[in-house]
Amino acid sequence: MLYFFLIIPGLIVLYFIYYKVMIFKVTNMPLYYPPLTSMKSVGQQLVKFKNDGSFPFDAKIFRPSGHTGKLPCVVLFHGEVLDSMKPKPLDWKVFHDYGKLLSNMGFASVIFNHRSTKMGKTATPSREDLVDLLSYVNNNEDSLGIDCNRIIIWAYSGSVYSGLNWVIREKPEFIKGFISYYGVLAGKEENESAIRLMEESDGKSIPPLLIAKAEKDRFKSSIKAAEDFYKAGKEKADVSILRHPGPHGFDGFSKTEETIEVIDKTLDFIKDRFS
Repeated sequence: MLYFFLIIPGLIVLYFIYYKVMIFKVTNMPLYYPPLTSMKSVGQQLVKFKNDGSFPFDAKIFRPSGHTGKLPCVVLFHGEVLDSMKPKPLDWKVFHDYGKLLSNMGFASVIFNHRSTKMGKTATPSREDLVDLLSYVNNNEDSLGIDCNRIIIWAYSGSVYSGLNWVIREKPEFIKGFISYYGVLAGKEENESAIRLMEESDGKSIPPLLIAKAEKDRFKSSIKAAEDFYKAGKEKADVSILRHPGPHGFDGFSKTEETIEVIDKTLDFIKDRFS
């Protein structure tokens, strides 16, 4: 019995250490895209896109240094993290690298803090934050230097669950494309399956969609659902799929030529939508 009371605290301590190590690893993990090392530095602007003391609703805008006028914009919609987690994805190395990469292509980009889906249990808070961020951009496009009529959403992991479903339902004209990286396509709520929504849709007015699947993903809601979604949408809408042989988070964890290839094809998708 004494051993039992010693083991439980020990496991808790080990889990806490593991959690801290993983946070440190993920928050400091760079984007694996070697051409970044020779790219120019970019301008950054920190803004608060809505005022609510219960959560830090901040956003960071990346733009080519010295550029004037409004630019098409990629909204980087980070994946599922605890609301209490620090540092926030706003300060993660990988998203700063994405901002630098997109700015060197001549585009603006935004990474913003948003609330959790509670592991796929409720898409509403995350979706509300996305819509509020887009509304803020629309109301401040001149000062931000963003063309609010030309926006692409690049969503990762759990945020795909709330973002893609909104795009399929609402079909906003200003959204010129949606990118899913190792995305959760089927949550735990009724009527919140992107696969079912696509099956029921006629496909008209849905913006072009790019699904990047991680073949070694541990999440069934990502790995199998990606193929099911592609099957449901490929004949009725502009839906493309990329298959990466690596794990969830391959753009940082998998330092391979396949990662570079998938990112290159994603950048081509963006350039085509903004041309």
